[in-house]
This record gives sequence, structure tokens and C-alpha cells, in this order.
Amino acid sequence: MVLEEKQMRARVLGLSVSLLLAGCGAAQVAPQVFKTAVVQARAAGYSTARDGVMTAQAAGQRWDAGAKLARVEGSAIESGYMMGDWGYTFVSPAKPDKALLVMWDGMQTKQFEVRKDPGLQPFFGGSFRIDSRVAIGIAAKNGLKSGKIFRLEVSQANPQLRLQWTLQAQEGEFVIDGNTGQLLKTP
Repeated sequence: MVLEEKQMRARVLGLSVSLLLAGCGAAQVAPQVFKTAVVQARAAGYSTARDGVMTAQAAGQRWDAGAKLARVEGSAIESGYMMGDWGYTFVSPAKPDKALLVMWDGMQTKQFEVRKDPGLQPFFGGSFRIDSRVAIGIAAKNGLKSGKIFRLEVSQANPQLRLQWTLQAQEGEFVIDGNTGQLLKTP
């Protein structure tokens, strides 16, 4: 059974956030090892979106040699650093109805084959110039006061096929060009 990509992302990201808020971390380990594992996971897991790209791309290439990065997203972000998992979605011309979602927690990856969102396109150039921390900094200079982002995504899933960051925070939605850093929308 192939889950819809949005359903799988919501389940995995929601579980990661729930576990983090409960103090459980992403790994399930014995209580006596727990504190060390959480400290190590958090030390590695305070990562920007770009930090996990190489690891995620290796997983994407194992899934399909023609796989291209199409979306990066996270939740529970503070000051530009992910406190849970980053999700990297790959698409391939050889698999037109499927996508690969790679979850990265700063130390390891988990992969899930999902149904491809119809509007999902691979990044032109295969990467983004503006990293998550920089995008959040731009939003902070333009009205983001809380520093807490509920959802953060970079993709080209917009009518202009522009690579852009979408940040959803308590203040509202901010949109920032993923290549130039230009602020495109504020709440």
C-alpha cells in the first residue's frame, strides 16, 4: 500500500514533534541509554535544511538513479534549526506516480515510498541557495517575532515554478525566494 505523500509526511513529522515534546527523541532505546541518545540526537539534529541534503540525496539515488530533489520541509523549527526531522522528497521520471520521502533526524534516515503530489517538480539546478536559517532570518526582519515556525518548506510547487520557502508561524505565512532571498509575502 502506498500512502499519499501528504499523509505520510504529516504522520512522520507529527510523530517526531510529539516524541520530541514528550522528551522521547526519535529513537526508541532503553531508559538507561535514553539520556545519552537524546543528547547525541539533539546535538546532531539541530540542523538546517541544507545539512541533510547529501545524506538524503544518497538515499534518493539508491531508490532511483534519476531521482531529483523536489521538496524539503520541517516542523518545530526555532531560530532556523530543526528540532525534529527534516523531510526530503524526491521524484523520478522513471516513477511518475511515486515519490520518495526521506526523513533525516541529524544522524540517520528513514525512507518511505509515497504517491507523488501532482504539482511536485524537481528543483531546477538540484539545490537551493538560501538555507532555512537564512530564510527564517529574513522573515524575522520582516515581522516574525516568535521565532517559532510550525511548518517550513522549500519547493517549486507554485504557479510560477519559483523555488521558494514557505514559513508558517503564529504571525502568519511568509514566502521567501529560495535562490535570491527576496521577501515575496508577509502576513
